[in-house]
Amino acid sequence: MVDDNRFEVEPGSVVRVSPEGVRCWRNTSDEPLYYAVLQVKEGKEVIKTTIEDGRGVNQPVEW
Repeated sequence: MVDDNRFEVEPGSVVRVSPEGVRCWRNTSDEPLYYAVLQVKEGKEVIKTTIEDGRGVNQPVEW
């Protein structure tokens, strides 16, 4: 889900999310969900591994 847009992904899917986009995901399959996240600041190089820039959103998720 990005902002209020809910959509399904499948193996090989790519989703681009702007920095302002509110995003979350859930696995509705019985199979494990594996994903990769690449963060790139505009005009910069790829950011190294980090979780410090994540932040929670103070709103309920409605699936």
